[in-house]
Amino acid sequence: MDVHERWITYRGAVDAWECDQMQHMNIQHFARRIGMAERYLLAQFGLSNNALHGQLHAVARREHIAFAKELRAGCPIVGRSLPVAVSGDHQLRLRHELINGISGDICMTARSEYALVDSGGAHHRWPEALVQAIDTSASQAEPSWRRSAGDGGDGIECGRYIVSEGDCQAGDVTREVLVRLANHAGSHIGLEKGRRWEDGRLTVGSATLHLAIERHAAILPGTMLQIRSALTHSSGKIVRIEHHFQDAATERELVTMATAHVFFDVARRKAIALPDGLTRPVSETAASPSAFS
Repeated sequence: MDVHERWITYRGAVDAWECDQMQHMNIQHFARRIGMAERYLLAQFGLSNNALHGQLHAVARREHIAFAKELRAGCPIVGRSLPVAVSGDHQLRLRHELINGISGDICMTARSEYALVDSGGAHHRWPEALVQAIDTSASQAEPSWRRSAGDGGDGIECGRYIVSEGDCQAGDVTREVLVRLANHAGSHIGLEKGRRWEDGRLTVGSATLHLAIERHAAILPGTMLQIRSALTHSSGKIVRIEHHFQDAATERELVTMATAHVFFDVARRKAIALPDGLTRPVSETAASPSAFS
């Protein structure tokens, strides 16, 4: 993982239920994304809740959050967490950013100070690997956010997420969580670009028609997931997406999901032709699973 990608700690999207009476994502859900991002970053350095077995905890002691741009339902989000320094009193300073995945605008920034403490409140040193990574990052030019590179046949990265205990039942991640993450990835790969808004109202929307899930291995709490997605179509008004859920540490395929979608005129509730340039022919990528043939 290069220095630019290491600090990308979240990829997701805004759910409609997270929006308030102003039709924008409520600030409590900005704060929730900070939590997701910090857990993903710390897990890279062996500081996930599972790895620590509840013996040590990363606690935010001070935070300052500034909101710059609004996010509305369906908008893809990229989270970036940049380590600033580890001070002499073992305080880890991070700067979090939430970025609009379409425009590239920084919508929120947060400056946070963390302490690594045990159940008695005593402070502990941060892992040397994290300190070295911060020193390396500080010696280089600050990486600017950039969109995922072009699709090489297996898609582009459209999701980054660390699995929690609450995401799992019976030793595996739940169906609900998989579908939610695939829905967010769909916004990154192109569905949001096909939706249309006029005077604050959605005029062209999208709907899911089918989905197929194939599990290859259990996804356990603490797993750092990356989701690679490819958007294709064969004919007519159907757009198809393939999602590959991988272990970010090993790139092992854990779940494969295929989905089929349609765009529609919101007022007439009728399917419409796919927007120009939204998809590439199926022949340019792997064919969709036979479930949709």
